[in-house]
Amino acid sequence: MLGRNKTVNYAVAGIAIASVALLAYTVTRPTRRTKKGRKRGSRTGAGSKKDKYSVTLEKPIDMHLVMESLEGFNAHVAGDKKNTKLKLPFGARLIRINKKNVDGLTYGEIMEALTKAKSPIALLFRKDDVLSAQWTRAEAVKETANAQYKAKEIASAVQKVSAAIELHSTNRVYYSNRILMLLQTKEYEAALRDCQRIRELDPRSTYIKGHYLRGLTLFHLGRFKNAASAFQTVIKLNSGFKKAADRLAECLTKLDAEDSAEKQRRDSKNELLRQQFAAKQSEVDAMAAVAGVEANEKKEVSEVEVPVEAKDKSEEADVEVDADVVVVDSEQKKEADVEVEAVEPVKESVVEDKAPDVVPVVSQEEQAVVEPAQEVVQVEQAVEAAPVQSNE
Repeated sequence: MLGRNKTVNYAVAGIAIASVALLAYTVTRPTRRTKKGRKRGSRTGAGSKKDKYSVTLEKPIDMHLVMESLEGFNAHVAGDKKNTKLKLPFGARLIRINKKNVDGLTYGEIMEALTKAKSPIALLFRKDDVLSAQWTRAEAVKETANAQYKAKEIASAVQKVSAAIELHSTNRVYYSNRILMLLQTKEYEAALRDCQRIRELDPRSTYIKGHYLRGLTLFHLGRFKNAASAFQTVIKLNSGFKKAADRLAECLTKLDAEDSAEKQRRDSKNELLRQQFAAKQSEVDAMAAVAGVEANEKKEVSEVEVPVEAKDKSEEADVEVDADVVVVDSEQKKEADVEVEAVEPVKESVVEDKAPDVVPVVSQEEQAVVEPAQEVVQVEQAVEAAPVQSNE
């Protein structure tokens, strides 16, 4: 009997210990997180069945879901007329698609699952009264802004839609409305910033109006290549969007004009460079020609001066040689006559070519040779006057 009681006590104690351990594990176990580290699960807790809302829809579903915040998690029913028609409560968070739990996933993952789900699609939402009230006010402010925009009160409309964005910062429709208003006031850079925000709120890049407004803004900024890319995306998503096709054609025309202008600019620049090079080359050729003329002039002067000096020296040498071979003997009269006739022209030529300031230096031996030449002239005159006598 005692052994049986001990066994029961041990069993009870074991059960108690196991219960405590299980409770401790349940309290301290790690919470599952998404890829960005955010906790999965409901933001408002488990809630009751009254907080949930289910609906079954057929594809295609014209429903507007938005991110919970700019962090990019969960998918909520946006403040939009589309959702009003579907009787979806503003701010409600989508937690299940058919049998797949999507609560806590990123916005892109939820939209991907919604796209792949088979029709009919059973959707389960969890209501959020706080977001519902806030986003309902935002929708009312947006409607006021639209009315002011239609009344051409653009500045007031921009202020109102900006207030709506403060209340509902993840609603891309509000940004698209403000872009249209900013285009009217030609605030293109501000409009482009809103275009960028729409792209952040549309990770799957399926918001056609956002792409079209981005193309329109880029077109006004003169960025035709980027604008053409945006319009091509619109046409890819909706081939029947005629305005986008027309705008794309305008962009291509502008790009052709830019290419032509750029080509003309390059050609003009190249022509200017060619002209500058030709002018520089002409200047270099002219300088080379002047240098060549100067060089030729110097060469001609040197050619003229050098032969004159050489000629003077040559003639002086001839005179010296002729003077040395003069014969004064009376028996060599004929030869002397010839020699005298040759000497006299040379002397005249020498006298004519000599520079006036140069006085030749004659040695005593040269004088002795020249003086007999004068005697030969006298002997010649005497011979002509008297008959020649033989020496025999």
